Amino acid sequence: MKPIPSTFIALMFFYLILFSSCEKTVILDLETAVPKLVVEADINWVKGTLGNHQVIRLSLSTPYYASQASPVADASSVTVKNSAGLVFNFVPKTVPGEYVCEDFDARLGENYELNITYKGEKYSATERLIECPEISKVIQNEDGGFAGDEMEVTMLYTDISNTDNQYLTVFKSPYTPIPQLSVFEDKFYKGVQMSASIVEERLKRGDVVEIRLEGISKPYFNYMRLSLQNVAGANPFQAIAANAKGNIYNKDVAGDYALGYFRLSETDVIDYVIQ
Repeated sequence: MKPIPSTFIALMFFYLILFSSCEKTVILDLETAVPKLVVEADINWVKGTLGNHQVIRLSLSTPYYASQASPVADASSVTVKNSAGLVFNFVPKTVPGEYVCEDFDARLGENYELNITYKGEKYSATERLIECPEISKVIQNEDGGFAGDEMEVTMLYTDISNTDNQYLTVFKSPYTPIPQLSVFEDKFYKGVQMSASIVEERLKRGDVVEIRLEGISKPYFNYMRLSLQNVAGANPFQAIAANAKGNIYNKDVAGDYALGYFRLSETDVIDYVIQ
């Protein structure tokens, strides 16, 4: 065997140092827009509860590289009013950015108006509290997924007949920080059994999966469908793509909208234990 020339070894050593020294993290200098108000106004009336305890969260949109949200703890007023003119006040509590109401009156089919005053500007939105059916059954299948070797958990529910319905389904697995959300409509499935599933290979006996079924309005269905397409794998309740416009408008600035959506849903919840 011929020995490797020392010049060749030196040359390889030089290139190794050269290329290893070129690896570095590049941070792009992105333009920073003026922070916008972000509103998480999700009023959920869970079946079997009074629905009197409700929370609205306010924050500001943050730069791309920011690691933490920027809560808004100094809104002058956060209220929700029903069609009879009864006003429910949401007041700040211990968690910055959270505004809590303890006497909310939840009624199916009722129209509600959200009003927020922040930095002298007034934001408003209107929505109706939407009914949802019960989750009739939960099925687990250990042979789920494309390869047939993952745990699949499926909820079953029956569509409410004689009306147009839209639904939001939520699966919270202990192995993913962000829940799996999907939206469905009954355009071709009125009055029949419907389903939604989660597939997670890490689920095992004793794990708990929170399953939620929520009735939603047609405008919110369209908003969520677009949001989920634009932010696949991200949190749709944070700042989203500009073309998914919410319903919370600035009454003082024409054409200005807060990020987020005001909606009210009847909700069925099951904590399913993997068998």
